[in-house]
Amino acid sequence: METDNTPKVFISYSWDNEEHKKWVLNLADELTRKGVLVFFDRYDLYPGKDLTHFMETSVSEASKVLLVLTTNYKLKAEKREGGVGSEYSMMTAEIFNNQQSDKFIPILRSGDRTNSTPSFVKTKIDIDMSDDSKFDESFEELLRTIYNEPEIKRPEIGEKPKFTTSVKQKRIEQEDEQKRQQQERDRIIQMFEMIVVQGGTFTMGGTEEQGDDCFDREKPIHTITVSDFCIGKFEVTQAQWKAVMGTDIRQQRDKANPSWPLYGEGDNYPMYYVNWDDAQEFISRLNTATGKQYRLLSEAEWEYAARGGAKSQKFKYSGSNSLKDVAWYSENSGSKTHPVGSKQANELGIHDMSGNVWEWCSDWYAPYTSGAKTNPTGPPNGTRRVVRGGGWSGNAEYCRVSGRSNSRPAYRSYYIGFRLACSL
Repeated sequence: METDNTPKVFISYSWDNEEHKKWVLNLADELTRKGVLVFFDRYDLYPGKDLTHFMETSVSEASKVLLVLTTNYKLKAEKREGGVGSEYSMMTAEIFNNQQSDKFIPILRSGDRTNSTPSFVKTKIDIDMSDDSKFDESFEELLRTIYNEPEIKRPEIGEKPKFTTSVKQKRIEQEDEQKRQQQERDRIIQMFEMIVVQGGTFTMGGTEEQGDDCFDREKPIHTITVSDFCIGKFEVTQAQWKAVMGTDIRQQRDKANPSWPLYGEGDNYPMYYVNWDDAQEFISRLNTATGKQYRLLSEAEWEYAARGGAKSQKFKYSGSNSLKDVAWYSENSGSKTHPVGSKQANELGIHDMSGNVWEWCSDWYAPYTSGAKTNPTGPPNGTRRVVRGGGWSGNAEYCRVSGRSNSRPAYRSYYIGFRLACSL
């Protein structure tokens, strides 16, 4: 609806081709929808109308004149050809007679400023609308100019400036937020040092080097083939847990039993009092935050890596036949956990696969069966999950590479933590 304050705009352009005419018509439509009265030949001219009178009246009555610049527009203007040539003469006279320096707004649609801008507006600042992917930004700049609403307003002396967020500024803020999120993802990813394990075939279970310490649950021995995968160099630490979950070891202990003690506290200590479902929630949040696909190790992957994978030297424990060199267990732990990586690594550079804390695996627990298997993942269902590796409170026989045990998925224990894996 037109009011006394409705801005009036005349659009001067050349009929270069149908695509260009369609673009200018769309521009006129968008301006009209934004409350601008547009004097436009394709709105206002029809048989019987006087073209010259229309142009003279439009240029005179308009508060702003938009010049849609192309190389063809400049050519017609400076050669005084067609409607553009007539408008050129009228606009030149308007500039000299009225000195309205801000009435004429050049809009660069194609070409560059040198070959598209007529001489009488060469000194004017144009609005670049040549890139359709940035139409929203340039159209907002045009609207602000028409309505005399600059993006940055000069406040009255002594008053706090008022700023509005432009489309361009929103885009910049979104880009900054995306950068911040990427930096946070990178920071979290860098917290988890992963080791690539080359796949291979090995004998799983109570093999000869395990001696008389084997339990029946480690039999029968059987041949397993696993594909390449990645494994965490260390057990998940309390600092990593807090970065992902936002809670600390004390809060996690309270979920188990607030009266229970702590058995090692600090950023580099392994996380414990974590049940199987807690580990899955951690992994889900970590994957959302990083875009990665972390998971728990299968029991077969765990034993293959503990044995040293393709570099295995057939040690009884993970990395040595001397348990004290590679593990914290009942005889040397002082009845508590210890910072990860403080004992010798195994053949693959992985620490604490023997001792410190037991580690959840992805499998449901079940007795072994004979027969060769490739990438086994355990039975489809069960009541207890596999845990491997032994811990600070357990005896040496539980820290062997073939040693296995199990626990209820909901049980939060002071001796069970977990380690990450991901597929390749």
